[in-house]
Amino acid sequence: GLSESVRFLGTRSDVPDLYQVFDVFCLPSLYEGLPVVGVESQVSGTPILASDSVTYETKITDLLEFESLDSPAGQWASHLKQLLGRSLNDRDIRSIASWDIGRCAEHLTDIYRDSLAERGERIN
Repeated sequence: GLSESVRFLGTRSDVPDLYQVFDVFCLPSLYEGLPVVGVESQVSGTPILASDSVTYETKITDLLEFESLDSPAGQWASHLKQLLGRSLNDRDIRSIASWDIGRCAEHLTDIYRDSLAERGERIN
């Protein structure tokens, strides 16, 4: 019953413009490292609901909240409704200004390196 509400737009070069018209962004991902779409959504001022499999480091503003993939669809829908109308506040803007993808990438590399080391493997 979503065919009138959901559009698959394919590859686009105007993604920042699209974020500006979203009411809310939903990221029910099974596996994620650091999803750049989650950061882009927040920076554009779009509230985002992500699954709890998304790394916490993605949360740079209060616009991002998490929901369990085990939660029923109705709970996801209710949570998305709660996010409607949210916008960036002064604290969020300061968080965005201090966010550094390089620092996050280093942190994730350390996590992967430690995980491999625990298994007796190494990263080149």
